[in-house]
Amino acid sequence: MSLKAFHVVFIVVSIALTAWVSSWGIRTYIETRESMPLMVALFSLVGGVALVFYMNWFLKKLKKIGFLSLAIPFFFFSDVVSACPVCMNNPNSPLVQSAAKGIWFLMAVISTVLMGFLALFIYWAIRSYKLEKSQLTS
Repeated sequence: MSLKAFHVVFIVVSIALTAWVSSWGIRTYIETRESMPLMVALFSLVGGVALVFYMNWFLKKLKKIGFLSLAIPFFFFSDVVSACPVCMNNPNSPLVQSAAKGIWFLMAVISTVLMGFLALFIYWAIRSYKLEKSQLTS
């Protein structure tokens, strides 16, 4: 799939997501009468309308729709959009187990980096406190 086709598919998916968030916000507002879901629905609706205008501008800019023929089957044929074999396969298969181990490894790497940032911020806070304390006693 070309980058242009992916961009159009991404815009269409984003429009669908904003429509869903708008409907969710309106339903939640009707049930709870809270203002926050209504605000989320309105902002999402405005974003969806802006995305429609952006997609129209983008398609006019390209002046050709031949690449869209690559994206249309993804919406109409369920076998094309079905989940990958890892997700739908046997949970005891080596492929699924290795994917799970990979996820755990990446979570460990990210957690280590975040803990390093936390330690840095704590160090800075302690250092700032000691510096402020030494300036007050001087």
